[in-house]
Amino acid sequence: MFAADPDAITAGFVEPAGAAVPAEGGYVVCGRWPFGSASKHARWLASGCRVRGGDGDGRWIVALLPCTACTIEEDSWQALGLQGSGSFRY
Repeated sequence: MFAADPDAITAGFVEPAGAAVPAEGGYVVCGRWPFGSASKHARWLASGCRVRGGDGDGRWIVALLPCTACTIEEDSWQALGLQGSGSFRY
């Protein structure tokens, strides 16, 4: 990921708000993460997940998802004094 683009920006929420289901070659990840500061500027979103099924059931992982595979919910985080952080649900 960084070998191809050493200046890639990452953002995200690493607490396990999503689910990762084992699949051939990796995981299928889904969820809704409450905020990712600077998410509109990032190329990758770090997304905490609990593994559901397989040998790692219940384990906590952090999936790095390309922003192009995520939907950023603009105007979704209205914390007092932090609007300039660019935090949005995704």
